[in-house]
Amino acid sequence: MNDTRIGIPSQKLNDIFKEFVRVDQDNAHNVEGTGLGLAIAKKLISRMGGDLEVVSEENVGSTFKFNLLLENSKVLELPENKTNTPLLDASRTVNNNKRYKVLLAEDNKTNQLVFTSTLKKYPFDISVVGDGVEALALYEKSGADIIFTDISMPHMDGLELVKEIRALEQDKAVSVPIVVLSAVNDPKLFEDAKPLNIDHYMTKPLQKAELLSVIDKLLSATDSRAS
Repeated sequence: MNDTRIGIPSQKLNDIFKEFVRVDQDNAHNVEGTGLGLAIAKKLISRMGGDLEVVSEENVGSTFKFNLLLENSKVLELPENKTNTPLLDASRTVNNNKRYKVLLAEDNKTNQLVFTSTLKKYPFDISVVGDGVEALALYEKSGADIIFTDISMPHMDGLELVKEIRALEQDKAVSVPIVVLSAVNDPKLFEDAKPLNIDHYMTKPLQKAELLSVIDKLLSATDSRAS
């Protein structure tokens, strides 16, 4: 894989495959990503008996390559979904006559795509923004039935976003459900977030069954309180 972006300084080439290491640590909050992608990729390739390498020149670009020795695989035929309905039911108990507004605050483009693709068949109108500032502005303008926010984003992180939204809701009878997302499975992060009155905490990558279950549970509870 080749890119023609900022490149990597030679003195940092040995560090970029370490967890949570960014080329530009001083500017980490202004660019997307957590510094885990290359570390995960290298570990996966290593476990399969290969190696991931990089050649880079600062201000010119980088080339990443890996080698793997793989056996020919058999083509598997998936069972046909003859009913043309989702394999997993959506919204078991939420109001099936209503479309729900889902707001996602996530700075990673891949995570945005995975989230929207997972929910596209279901009765949700999804709005996606790249940081907490945009999320807060959109929520103030259009509202939301449920909010998902990454914990680490540029300009305003997820926990600060939760604080701002809860401050706006002080005079409201029902508060919007908020789910905090993180690429790190760290119980301390959840403990730090609990006093902010979050409704749920999920670790990425998100699993479809768990995601739908959380949405169903939180929206059903909101509908019950509002009725």
